[in-house]
Amino acid sequence: MADIAERAAVSRMTVSLALRNHPKISESTQVRVKEAAKELGYVPNPYLSVYGSHIRSAKQKKLQAQIAFLGYERIRETPNLSPSVMTLPEAIYFGAAQQCQRLGYGIERVLLDKNDISEKRMDQILMSRGILGVLLHRNFYEGKDWDLSWEKFSVAAIGSSNVPSAFHSVDCDRQEGMMRLLNEIHCLGYKRIGFAILEQQDKHQRHTNRSAVSDYQLQIPEKRRVPHLIEAQLTKKTFLQWVHKHRADVVIGGVAKMYDWLLEGGWNVPKQIGFVRPQLMPEQSSFSGICYDHTAIGAAGIDAIVGQINRNERGYSQQTRRILVSGEWQEGSSTRLMSKGRKRPVFHLA
Repeated sequence: MADIAERAAVSRMTVSLALRNHPKISESTQVRVKEAAKELGYVPNPYLSVYGSHIRSAKQKKLQAQIAFLGYERIRETPNLSPSVMTLPEAIYFGAAQQCQRLGYGIERVLLDKNDISEKRMDQILMSRGILGVLLHRNFYEGKDWDLSWEKFSVAAIGSSNVPSAFHSVDCDRQEGMMRLLNEIHCLGYKRIGFAILEQQDKHQRHTNRSAVSDYQLQIPEKRRVPHLIEAQLTKKTFLQWVHKHRADVVIGGVAKMYDWLLEGGWNVPKQIGFVRPQLMPEQSSFSGICYDHTAIGAAGIDAIVGQINRNERGYSQQTRRILVSGEWQEGSSTRLMSKGRKRPVFHLA
């Protein structure tokens, strides 16, 4: 540190702050210090960083800072709620709140109203509450295009479909999840796998589920391939006609009510036809499909923000990171074993 200070003609304190991108140090000084550090072959000592974090946590200081959770959905007080009865936003918030507590941060829920609050007022609210980091819930940009003073905050977003590409984000690994789902129903012995989804859902998912199903179809005989059903508006009549025409023996349904449509159409699930969901909600424990830990997604969002705070990174990033959280197969009761023994999976997954 002393050598860098001498080479850059600054104090040791300035070197320490400059290497951590502290806003009090001018950009030109930061560049000069970092160039000097590079010339001298300096690299941070990770053990000292871990030790410093341990000392800070051991002292049990008051909360370091506040992180805001911005979204449109109302969230109940969650500490006494079971994850099985939480809504998706509640599970994400609960995971974020737990991680904030573990890391010594506070969390503020900020309920948005696209009609009753200006961007200037929202900036004032966040600054007055001492907010350093902002976690954007998945529907943040669905209400309006918020143009806040992002340069004042470390930001991460839940989801990625409506999020500016300059923000770090955390999302479900839908493609890997769909590949896992396809492996499971293939191993159960289903041969004619149908995929039905709304156009808006397909767009929101950036076509990841559809691409995984299309990839699977390339690996099976053409006569067993069921055309996708992707419509702007899906009706029960259209859905049932598609199932009947293409003789699907299992449906990957993007909408939960498709299960009811099958029952109303006279099918016995799972005896006559299987039904699976690509992304199960907490309350859908009876369905077969992929279950994502949304509390882990919320926690990962906080990790992304705290990392930026520690590096003094704020606002838009020149090189964003997207964290994907894997899902797990939930057996449920809407599928069954179709053959005497399980088949070998199609996709090789960890």
